[in-house]
Amino acid sequence: MRALARIARLPAAQTSPDSPRPGVCIHCSAGRDRTGLVSAWLLQLAGVADRDIIADYRRSLDRVNEYHRTSGHPVEKYEPPAVFEPWAGSRTEALAEFLAAHPAAEVLPRLGLTAHEVAALASLLAPRGSRPAPPAG
Repeated sequence: MRALARIARLPAAQTSPDSPRPGVCIHCSAGRDRTGLVSAWLLQLAGVADRDIIADYRRSLDRVNEYHRTSGHPVEKYEPPAVFEPWAGSRTEALAEFLAAHPAAEVLPRLGLTAHEVAALASLLAPRGSRPAPPAG
């Protein structure tokens, strides 16, 4: 969460909505676990509907599985549909439950971000001309 707070304190986050904004790059090997959850929260702050976040997550699972068909990754491997589908379905359902129970605007302040930092992140992530919902609290 410290990294999110640092992003929120970037000078670009403190400027007017018409000022240039930096890009955001988040990466890891698959983006399904911690990185995936933080990415889902950031998408919520940007105003993306949970159903769209969940659909994107599922597409990512499908693509990562297909990538591992030929990747030679030392740990992860391609799973055939009989194994992959139940696993991916349970992960997708779990994400839907997680986002509903722990919305970013409510949870990030409990994890140490100030209301100002949450609002600055939302401002950085929201499309130009839109106004993200104000943070809870």
